[in-house]
Amino acid sequence: MLFEDDTRIDLTICTLQTFHAKHSGEQYLKCLLDKDNVIPMLKNNQESRFRIKPIDEKQFYRVCSEFFWELQNVAKGLKRDELSYAMFIRDISMRDMLNIMLDAYIGMKNDYQVNTGTLGKYRKKYLSGLQYEKYRETYQANTNEDVWKSVFAMIDLFGEVGRSIAQKYNYRYPQNDERTIIEYLERVKVKE
Repeated sequence: MLFEDDTRIDLTICTLQTFHAKHSGEQYLKCLLDKDNVIPMLKNNQESRFRIKPIDEKQFYRVCSEFFWELQNVAKGLKRDELSYAMFIRDISMRDMLNIMLDAYIGMKNDYQVNTGTLGKYRKKYLSGLQYEKYRETYQANTNEDVWKSVFAMIDLFGEVGRSIAQKYNYRYPQNDERTIIEYLERVKVKE
């Protein structure tokens, strides 16, 4: 519900069984009235449930592999003048991997005592000004040239935070994969 004073309330009506199964103990719920005293006390601080968890080595390699693989799909879409395909790959597949890596980096830098909020709405708070500016550059999207620029910005930011994570946890950052795909993208872009 959205009120005239711009106050917003999310209202959910459900059975008691559904409440217990899905919502019991959630930190953002507030019981306004419980005449029958059937709603359990809502825990005040469930923040730890939403904190970023460390990225393990297997997930780190999977995220890197997926990110670098999807780059060739963006190039393919741009080369074929299939902008919607290229942008879908960039904005869904690649962005998911970038966001996982960014959140892992943010967690690492903050001793895993933070969360980046729904859809990463607090990332700006935890990234440096330069990192956040690079992140904003990944959203360019009006022309093929904009998409190319955003893709290279994604690679730059992904590499920066990925190498930092790899160094901290003694993982191997796939530098060769990164270099190979950058060289490929530069060749494809020139031919476009």
